[in-house]
Amino acid sequence: IYQVPYFRPDVEPTESINENTLWTVSSRDQQFEGVTFDNPDRMKQGYSLRYKGGDIRVFSLPAEGTGPAEIEALLDSLAYYDRFIPDVVIVDYATLMSSKGAGKTEFRHGIDYVYRNLRRMAQERNIHIATAAQATRSALDGEEIGASQVGESVSIVQHAAKIISLYHTQEEMAKGIINLKVDCDRYKSSYDTVQAIQFLSASKFCIDSRFSSRTTG
Repeated sequence: IYQVPYFRPDVEPTESINENTLWTVSSRDQQFEGVTFDNPDRMKQGYSLRYKGGDIRVFSLPAEGTGPAEIEALLDSLAYYDRFIPDVVIVDYATLMSSKGAGKTEFRHGIDYVYRNLRRMAQERNIHIATAAQATRSALDGEEIGASQVGESVSIVQHAAKIISLYHTQEEMAKGIINLKVDCDRYKSSYDTVQAIQFLSASKFCIDSRFSSRTTG
């Protein structure tokens, strides 16, 4: 039994919930079952994505030895042998990818090479490519961060079509709160910051979310 966060409407018992209602994060008990081996069919369904089943493919590739060329070769193999063409490719994470195709160069130039080729790959194959990057040390206090605090290279900002910042304070982390803000979007000018709740102990990155303007913190 765990304490799981949820959004509770900040209203009196006699009040109704409407578009102007404010929400606050509370927690409640929820029971989770451990792994059992008494239902093989259910286990088979859960593990199918690791055995070429379903519509997801997961690959564990060496960080420093995998670059854009290796990713493209993998996508070509999936299309040719499995007739599998993904709509979305998630790389964890691009800064650690190999830039050997760029030759001997500085670290920041290597990152630029990787991100330029990921962008090219997305355009040529008409797919969405997502990755993650770390913020600078100035963001360790958990306060609101932006695209200017991307740690490794300005190329990340230059080549990305959309950048979403994720941040929280230590107090928010204890409550299961994470904030999300769109810092860069080539197709829209502005968004409202979103407050989401998560329960990472059960691998639940996002349970629910509200616009930050409608939450009480």
